[in-house]
Amino acid sequence: MADEPILIVDSSVESRAWLIAKVLDPTGYAHLEVPRLDEAHAKISRFHPALIILAASNDFVDAIAFIAQYAASIPIIVIAANPTLEEVQAELMAGARDVLVRPLEADRLAKSIERVHQQLHVTQERDTLRADAIDRSEEFMAMHAIGKKTAALLDLEVILTTVVGAAVTLTHAEQGSLMLLDPETGELYLRASQNLAEAGAQRLRIKVNDSLMGQVIQSGQPVVLSGNDLIKIRTSFLVKALLCVPLAVGGKTIGVLSVDNKLSSRTFSDHEVNLLSTFADYAAIAIENSRLYSSAESERGKLNSMLRDIQDAVIVVDHEMRILLVNHAACDAFKLAENVVGQLLTE
Repeated sequence: MADEPILIVDSSVESRAWLIAKVLDPTGYAHLEVPRLDEAHAKISRFHPALIILAASNDFVDAIAFIAQYAASIPIIVIAANPTLEEVQAELMAGARDVLVRPLEADRLAKSIERVHQQLHVTQERDTLRADAIDRSEEFMAMHAIGKKTAALLDLEVILTTVVGAAVTLTHAEQGSLMLLDPETGELYLRASQNLAEAGAQRLRIKVNDSLMGQVIQSGQPVVLSGNDLIKIRTSFLVKALLCVPLAVGGKTIGVLSVDNKLSSRTFSDHEVNLLSTFADYAAIAIENSRLYSSAESERGKLNSMLRDIQDAVIVVDHEMRILLVNHAACDAFKLAENVVGQLLTE
């Protein structure tokens, strides 16, 4: 709080000078000062002080209204001369953190400011822990949802779009993309994206040999870049912060999941690198499952075609003797209906 301003609201020039000389300057606190409440509003709006020291020499009703207006967001210490018990209670009920009585000792005010400082620190730590807990909960829910979709073999388009959307949201990025390697051309092509508004994005293809994403493909390692200098990652596409992680299947990199910021240069954290890598693993699993499913369906189609053309009766069963496949010749020979698949052979 020493680097953040403390606003003094006191009509007495001497009182403000004493407070600055005896309390704020020796402890290194930056400060602002105004004599009246109406001037204080503008200072608060412009400078966002960390603490307000309010002299009760202002109109009491106006002072109570002022305390009630700002106390929820800015801690307020009231300094009063001969206040009544009712006035002190009213100021505390309005939200003041402390009420000090003149004549004032510098050490007493310094301790009050330090106490407020410690309370703010505890509050900030609590809010940070709460925010971290919320973030971890959101991450868990996102991973759980993606995991369920991946296991359920839903539409690959839906899964990959969900992965990119969750990656952008949970890394607090501005946009994201998932690009896959075309083994025939050696180029990366866009497969899914979030908030990517550049013209022709859906037809975007990038040479592996001359791009940052290509480095990820070639090395199999994440790339994290940030700073005030713009980073060119695609043709005519500049960003200030970038995080790319590989999509790998069987030790082979098949694509890149990336998030980036065009406006903010905030560096992506190690936690966000790990988080994005987890999402990339989900995407890679979904792509591989889709490939295996398509391959199995293709083989099933070939098998059905072969069985259909065989003149002999063919019935295929599993280890429990349930019918898996039956061709037309078998149906005709044994007078079977086409819905016998799944029934026990003994039936």
